[in-house]
Amino acid sequence: MRLIGAEIKATPPLTSADPFSAPGFTLTLERDRLRVYELNLEPWQTTGPFTYGFWGLTVMLSVVTVELESGGRSRTHIYAPGDVIWQPGPTDLSITNVGEEPCRAVVGEWR
Repeated sequence: MRLIGAEIKATPPLTSADPFSAPGFTLTLERDRLRVYELNLEPWQTTGPFTYGFWGLTVMLSVVTVELESGGRSRTHIYAPGDVIWQPGPTDLSITNVGEEPCRAVVGEWR
């Protein structure tokens, strides 16, 4: 088992009043300072374009190969369980699972 901790030291410079919504994401927990979403994408499933209107942290739960498109540029990344991605907001993005296994991750939205 792997434990990944993150400490909220201050309110981020940008927060979102409403929960985030995009294909593949499900809100699973909401607290005063944090929202948690699950990301589930089957092989070749995509989120389509979306905007993270917040500062957040993504923790990968599975081995995945994803294509991330942002600002008109596309890059393929391979992640392992426990890999952490920091997203200073706002971020415009599209995620496509180009691998053979389902993509599973959790996203924490700092508030």
